[in-house]
Amino acid sequence: MHRKTSREILADEPTASLDFQRGRHVVEMIRMEVHKRNQAAVMVTHDERILDLADRLYCMEVGKLSEVKR
Repeated sequence: MHRKTSREILADEPTASLDFQRGRHVVEMIRMEVHKRNQAAVMVTHDERILDLADRLYCMEVGKLSEVKR
């Protein structure tokens, strides 16, 4: 039996219970794996301290999703 590997990583508040240093390290590891394996990651977070690690940013306000231009 051949199992397909998912091409996406879904991360819901991956830094929620971590201090800044550990939280940043977790997101750096996610980013490294995504780039190494040519995958995509979708991360939901309120932690604005790690937004610089994202390739793209989207914001949801009042049920509307929009890309954040940087």
